[in-house]
Amino acid sequence: MKLTVTPARLGGIARTMATDPETAFVGMTTGAHNLLAIAVCRDADALHTYLTDRVGSLEGVDRMETAMITAYAKRAAPAP
Repeated sequence: MKLTVTPARLGGIARTMATDPETAFVGMTTGAHNLLAIAVCRDADALHTYLTDRVGSLEGVDRMETAMITAYAKRAAPAP
């Protein structure tokens, strides 16, 4: 998901989301969307609940765009 977060709340929201068991990745970025997160939910209902009840309730989240991953071409990064 791509989020647009009030700059003063960016670090706090990133840390909060990083503690969620659903999040596999949380990173701050530049541009119109300044927070990127990958969430893994058991089904569409769990995703809806996560987005509306948890992420949507965080003060400072101004905008959120989501897309479901439907297939993988690669799932792991090479070892450093």
